[in-house]
Amino acid sequence: VMTALGVYLLSMTNSVFMFGLLYGAIGFFRAFSGTVVVNMVINNWFYSSTGVMTAIASGFSGIVGAIVMPFLSGIIEKSGWPAAYRTTAMMIAACYLPILILKVGLVPGDVGSKPYGERELKAASAEEKKEIPFGIKALLIVFAAFGGLMMSIVQHFPGIVADYELPAAIGASMLSIGLIANTGGKLIMGVMMDHFGTDRSIYIMSALVIAGIILVNFVPGKTTLLIAAALIGLIYSIAMVGSSVKCRETVGLANYSSVYSIANMAITMSYALGMTLNGYIADIFQSYSLALKLLFVYMGIIIVCTALCTKLSKEK
Repeated sequence: VMTALGVYLLSMTNSVFMFGLLYGAIGFFRAFSGTVVVNMVINNWFYSSTGVMTAIASGFSGIVGAIVMPFLSGIIEKSGWPAAYRTTAMMIAACYLPILILKVGLVPGDVGSKPYGERELKAASAEEKKEIPFGIKALLIVFAAFGGLMMSIVQHFPGIVADYELPAAIGASMLSIGLIANTGGKLIMGVMMDHFGTDRSIYIMSALVIAGIILVNFVPGKTTLLIAAALIGLIYSIAMVGSSVKCRETVGLANYSSVYSIANMAITMSYALGMTLNGYIADIFQSYSLALKLLFVYMGIIIVCTALCTKLSKEK
């Protein structure tokens, strides 16, 4: 409710200071209704098929974005940005309304229900109560942070295409394909995790992302860049679904909310940092070449964090 109110108040603001203040308030209240809470609900309600449910929940953000953005753009053109903010506020309120009416509890027991996969939950309860070493927590947070850095490159696809002196339409197509891969990749990742395991799924997706990085670095053509966009767009599945499920699997349900809340913040902060960093690199060196080469490093760190996290958790 407070998030919707904050967005509505943006439509009445003309001060840069108030914009910053309201966006800060919106960000604060989203912490109580955004990704962290959604993943907490999923992990409390679904002990089995967690990967699929996480993928569905996070994947639909891309679908909604693809549908809503053109709609809001049309409102801005016809009625101005204040009307777009008011419409967005009403849409946010409408999306949260079913939760308020149905009274969905954070924990199934709050509403007299049982979690899906209750038998597996009881079997793992003793293991989840163990103390989690700092090293494992740090690896999960670093994994998430570099996933956020990787995600930021997608928004720079148009600039990368301009670097290669190709038509701007290619850049727009790359961006669209990357965002489509956001949704599709998350759904595929969720199914893979539930059938093949978390680590194996992360490694497979990482290999595909690295293949995309190779294409965009060394084989920049009209067709290959579109393929690269689809492959690199799979990073959303690793950063969002992969980090969430890996975190739950490693630290257990009892410690999940405390660890993943930090990991999710790391994703958000590193994504914002990456957006700025990539832009600065392009401006300073007059090219995205270094930013694209750094993608290999980011993916290497993600893979190493995954392997070390699994190794340390087994030793624990």
